[in-house]
Amino acid sequence: MKNPLKNFNSLQSFYWICTLAILMILLCSIIFLTSDYLGFRSHVETSLKDQNDRAKSKFTESILYTAHITEDIGHQIQSARKTLNYELIRKLLAKKFFSNYQDLDENLASWSTFSWADKNHKLVISSSIGIIKEPIDISHRDYIPLTAKYPHHIHTGKPVIGAISKLRSIPAGYGLIDQDGKYLGAVVTGIVIDGLKYRLVNTITDPNITFAIIDENGEILTKSDDFDLKKSKKFIKKLRAKIDQKAFKYGNGFYQKIDNYPYGIVTFYKNSIIEENVKIRFALYVILVSLILLFVSSAFFIFYKNLLAPIFELSALAKKVSRGENLLHEIPTFEISAINELAKAIRIAAKKNGDDY
Repeated sequence: MKNPLKNFNSLQSFYWICTLAILMILLCSIIFLTSDYLGFRSHVETSLKDQNDRAKSKFTESILYTAHITEDIGHQIQSARKTLNYELIRKLLAKKFFSNYQDLDENLASWSTFSWADKNHKLVISSSIGIIKEPIDISHRDYIPLTAKYPHHIHTGKPVIGAISKLRSIPAGYGLIDQDGKYLGAVVTGIVIDGLKYRLVNTITDPNITFAIIDENGEILTKSDDFDLKKSKKFIKKLRAKIDQKAFKYGNGFYQKIDNYPYGIVTFYKNSIIEENVKIRFALYVILVSLILLFVSSAFFIFYKNLLAPIFELSALAKKVSRGENLLHEIPTFEISAINELAKAIRIAAKKNGDDY
């Protein structure tokens, strides 16, 4: 006689194959979501460095551009040294002088100022107010002695409140000497930090990136308005311990030292974006797992109702028949042919016990 359990074994194998397939789908989904998140993290790291490079380039460009104009003024003063007078310097420093540079930077005067400090290190002329009636002593500023010691070079100093502009600026000076090596004075410039910040803000192309300029002590010189000091606290703490490194990455931040200047650029990826990204992926994973669990539960319910429950029922009846009980009238019919074959075998066994079918 044909084995009625053969099809049952096939169905049982099919059930385990389905279960294995579900587990494989779940595993693949985990791998996909993990790979997708790692791809996002790679994008974050690439964007952090790229935007940092852009900010660094703009920062350096701004200082070099200002240095170029400062040196140009110095060369013109140097070439006119035989007729050197305050009125000539005033004209050279006047704002109309910068009309030659409009093609390069229309907002130059809004973020950079120029002055003349005489041989006694006193500001005597300004590009914004002209000849100063009461000269301002700036000999205490760190970069001023360097303009006399190493003339014809740009020397930058620590950020100060501009003596003329009253704005927080990065100062720099370009010293001049005559043919005999005698110190004449220095062209002094101040790069207004808010103006520099404006330039960097317009340089950052990724809206999810914030930035800050850090000095050599790890103090923030300026930052974008959306730079989260609280969230970046750990990064800044780590950075201060490694401020001498040329580049430094930690968490969602990247630091890069600016060559030849005592400053560095920090770019920081917005934590809210990263947290939102993680939440979206977690939500997708939860939804996927829920759907799989719902499918498995439904499949198991159908499998149990249509296959296992009838088999358990027939198993109990078979035990009673084996004890000689007359149960033909209690053996139902089923939709699944394999189970009906099994029920038929039980009926035959019951008939042999003497029950008239």
